[in-house]
Amino acid sequence: MKPLALLLLLAALTEGCASTTQQSPARGTFWGYVAESPTERRVLVSSDRGACEQVRQGNRDRPANVRTFSVPSACRQLVLGPGSDYWIVPALHMPAGSYVGAATAEGCAAMNRDISVTPWKCQPVGVRVVE
Repeated sequence: MKPLALLLLLAALTEGCASTTQQSPARGTFWGYVAESPTERRVLVSSDRGACEQVRQGNRDRPANVRTFSVPSACRQLVLGPGSDYWIVPALHMPAGSYVGAATAEGCAAMNRDISVTPWKCQPVGVRVVE
């Protein structure tokens, strides 16, 4: 194989790898909750209700002096669609189809650095709570 052809082949193969940091935004019905502090809102989203409840209960069980966010009494159904209510990123510490995020892109990026450490970028998403 000629060097130029090999170089073009390698470039084509690695191009797909570079794009893995930008994923399709989550859409559909999930389970989750919004946790609030005086300065920030965070969201936890999961395709699995049991996983959502397990994380939610773990956060509620933390001592009040350690827990900086309010945690609701139950996970609720959330519909994710186009919008920018929150910025989310996959949660590697939860089952596939789970996300964490914040009300701002900066807050989501900070969460990603602190707890998720994913190669993905935060994505904007609209969130509607099913009543």
